[in-house]
Amino acid sequence: MSVTELSSRFQEFLRARSDDPESVHVTDVQALSGGWSRVMYVVTVEDQGAQSKYVYRSDPDAVDIQIPTSRSDEWDVLTALDGLDEVSIPKPLWFDSEGTDFGRPAIVMAHVECESLLSIARRSEPDAFPFMAERIAELLGSLHCVIPEQLPPQLGCYPDWDTYISSRAALWREAEPPGLAPDPFLRLVASWLDANRPEPVPLGLVHGDFHPANVIVTNDDEYMAVDWELAHVGDPREDLGWMALAAGVQPPDLVGSDPDFYATYCKAANLPVEAIDEKTLMYFVALGSTDCYLASLERLGRVSTGESRTVGSAYMAKVSPGMARVIFTAMQRHDQLSRG
Repeated sequence: MSVTELSSRFQEFLRARSDDPESVHVTDVQALSGGWSRVMYVVTVEDQGAQSKYVYRSDPDAVDIQIPTSRSDEWDVLTALDGLDEVSIPKPLWFDSEGTDFGRPAIVMAHVECESLLSIARRSEPDAFPFMAERIAELLGSLHCVIPEQLPPQLGCYPDWDTYISSRAALWREAEPPGLAPDPFLRLVASWLDANRPEPVPLGLVHGDFHPANVIVTNDDEYMAVDWELAHVGDPREDLGWMALAAGVQPPDLVGSDPDFYATYCKAANLPVEAIDEKTLMYFVALGSTDCYLASLERLGRVSTGESRTVGSAYMAKVSPGMARVIFTAMQRHDQLSRG
């Protein structure tokens, strides 16, 4: 969809919901970076002499989708979290579930004046990192206090922790047959995840892609988590593992700057301090990468068959081997720690 078309559709969308339709005018549409495989724009609107901003979020064209996810599921997550005092997110406003107004399912959220934490960190001195890490620990801990009963049922329902871990390990095995060639790495990771299970913690909300680029800091210095497309019910420590992996490809490593990070996190998440140590973290580097890594392999398969030739696909070709290297290194470190 072009910017011109989005501007026209958005204007009509708001006019249909206004008491004074003729006063509603879209004055600006700007692409918003981030959201990896989603299309996002900031839309500025004048309505009865007042200016408002909104964030529009939808799927791109099918050929550009990096990880297939559901806008309907994402909307259900956002509205569930919006109703909880513990969680701070930009407010979800409307959902065009059938694409009637925008031509594809789309979410409209309130815009907040903010900057990504990653951008702030990259222009800051290292002595500022521990404070940022403490704020991340508190934010992530608050998210992980959300229990499955507070979430949409389609995010997952498991009778126990072991059943959930088995289901995640199975995804690695199931990814091999549709692939272009045998991949022993997938079998290795699946078997390793099954054989090295840490002590369980209660299942709860997992963001699925939590790292500083998906944390925004508002003008009021409030930290918020965004981009909830991979949210699911699982072991909350998956977010810690994925964040550790992401730090290797998106520096700086804020967590590594704060020796008290995990203690702060466990307190905020109502978990015992022994729930996470270096060995356990290495386990969740592998487990927490499940969705993103397996999706990258599927994307590379589409490149190999000529089905996709986008810039995003080229990015995957570079990132996927790097992710595999980090996962394998984490498995090695875990095994070293297990041997003492």
